[in-house]
Amino acid sequence: MTILELPLLRKELVGLLRTRKAYWCMRLVLIMSCVFPLFFWPSQGKHFLRGMEGLAAFTAFFVAQMTTALFLVPAFTAGAIAGQRERDTYEMLYSSLLRPSSIVLSKVAVSAGFILLVLVFASPAVLVLYFLGGLTLGSILKCYAVLAAALLLSGVVCIYHSMRSRRTAQAAVSGYVWVFFWNGGLALLAALLWAILTPRRSGGLLGGVPFVPDVLYFLKDLTSPYVPLITTLFEQARPFRPFNLFPIEPWACYVAFAGCVALVHFLLLLRKARTPEPPAAPWRERRKARNAAVSGPIRRSFFTRFLLRAGERGAPFVSNAIFQKEVRSEFFGRRLYRHVVFWLSFFVFAGISYLCFAEREPVGVVAAGVTMAALTLVLLLVPAVAASSFPREAEQGNLDFLRSTHLTWPEIRRGKLRSALWSGWGIVAALAWVLLGVAILTAFSRFPTEPYNRGSLMDRPWLIYVILDGAVLVVALHFAASLATTISALTRRTLGALLATYGLLLAWLVGLPFVVAAASHGGRAAVTFLGVVHPYFAVGVTVDQDVSGSTIVFLIIFTVASLFLGLWADAALEDRYAREP
Repeated sequence: MTILELPLLRKELVGLLRTRKAYWCMRLVLIMSCVFPLFFWPSQGKHFLRGMEGLAAFTAFFVAQMTTALFLVPAFTAGAIAGQRERDTYEMLYSSLLRPSSIVLSKVAVSAGFILLVLVFASPAVLVLYFLGGLTLGSILKCYAVLAAALLLSGVVCIYHSMRSRRTAQAAVSGYVWVFFWNGGLALLAALLWAILTPRRSGGLLGGVPFVPDVLYFLKDLTSPYVPLITTLFEQARPFRPFNLFPIEPWACYVAFAGCVALVHFLLLLRKARTPEPPAAPWRERRKARNAAVSGPIRRSFFTRFLLRAGERGAPFVSNAIFQKEVRSEFFGRRLYRHVVFWLSFFVFAGISYLCFAEREPVGVVAAGVTMAALTLVLLLVPAVAASSFPREAEQGNLDFLRSTHLTWPEIRRGKLRSALWSGWGIVAALAWVLLGVAILTAFSRFPTEPYNRGSLMDRPWLIYVILDGAVLVVALHFAASLATTISALTRRTLGALLATYGLLLAWLVGLPFVVAAASHGGRAAVTFLGVVHPYFAVGVTVDQDVSGSTIVFLIIFTVASLFLGLWADAALEDRYAREP
């Protein structure tokens, strides 16, 4: 019996390649890799810029290919083990003559093999770009090494969380969160901490920290695959010396980092493969035993208890029975979740505010920066909760119970929508407290506020910008939750709803600016248009009084769009479940 079971490997890989999602995944990666370089294709008559434009086309190719592939990896690996648990087939596989380690190794090999096939399938497109010039074959191979390392790391991490999860939806959400963390989130947190500790021209928080550890510099620059990829393409990277030992090129350093993280997750995966069920953490078992021994109410935050009491008294918007049920039963109603979300967001927003003040930025820019950070967090969290609303109820067999109640489908849909919005309210509350602190410090002239450093607090124009930024955040959050709830009403599988939701959000937030910039060749008209249809640009243009009117148009358009999506979801639910027995 070999450590890598070839029959199981062949069955899993052939079965995956025969599915429609594998076919459309390859097509999507190829389409995205070929379309985005066309926006940066060298123009006629500019021979002296052709080399730089060729590098821009190469950058667009690799960035688009990596982003699309990273987005699709959790969708294919989330059900590797959790999906078999849902179908009650993992115990049969575990009770066979195959060793648990060989089962896990086959799953990892299938994931790595599919990733390799995707890269090979899209590789002929890079040969067309190679004839544009400006890049050597060695640099292309280095970029492919970074791309393969990032995808392999993401695949192993997602399979590890599939082993720990009992349901595919839970594994998919965990996979997306950790893929974002290992491919950009850790680098962003390290960059924020590095910027805070680095001396500023204003002296820093405590006069600046004179020594920044090498490990923090390493995390800032080389834990995200995008930085080594871009520096390799433009040949502007200096060799990195970890702990002042020996020089390593950025691409090789990232490949080593990704390999180490993937190896750690792989060893943890082998350790957990000896049990057919996901083992519970010891601290969780002790907490359950303590809660069972000591009777008492579930600990919730003060504002959660306030909402529950207000709903019991018939207060509008919170008296919905589905909303009350979700707050009481789901994880986002728990005190630990709310505290972690609030305080983590609070420290991130406070750090961004300090950095802006240290650079003597206007207060309007400070408000725009923290609002964009809050927008990123809520658009990562809330759609995942909203997209699993109705498929999760169908998979758990609760739809018949909902249909037997006196609630109408619009009421059920509104309850699900409000509970999804409530799951991200801790981020919005942290933003409100940080902006309140900025307003108080500005009122007492503790920080520079050029050019708005005259007049009382209520007379300062930046207060209007803060209100507009908050309105953009709320409207964009409501639109994303409405979009995810509508997709949830139209689909039957949680994984499909998550994939469709994040795909549309990625096209809206990332793809749309590229298309507009390429179609209009940049300029103020493109910024004004994006301020109407894109939330980040709508926040950014509030600082500019000449185009801040587009923010009002953004609020109107997406408020109407959210109402339209709600009506569409109600009609879809009524039509689907009215025809089913």
